[in-house]
Amino acid sequence: MEDFSQLGSAEQHALADADAMAYFQDHNDIKGDVLDIGEAHAFKHHLIGHAASIYSVFFANTIRVLTTKD
Repeated sequence: MEDFSQLGSAEQHALADADAMAYFQDHNDIKGDVLDIGEAHAFKHHLIGHAASIYSVFFANTIRVLTTKD
């Protein structure tokens, strides 16, 4: 766990993308609400409030893209 609460939006987006890709590699049969999964990861990075919401959306969008790839 690292504190990424001071990152800007672009850095949070990059972090969420990287985390989602790593998560997908380990759990490519993802079930459940990916926003909830993203929020849990956001909290691990000490993100709260708006920052956690933004991170969760970025994370979820990346997971959705990865799960729809052929």
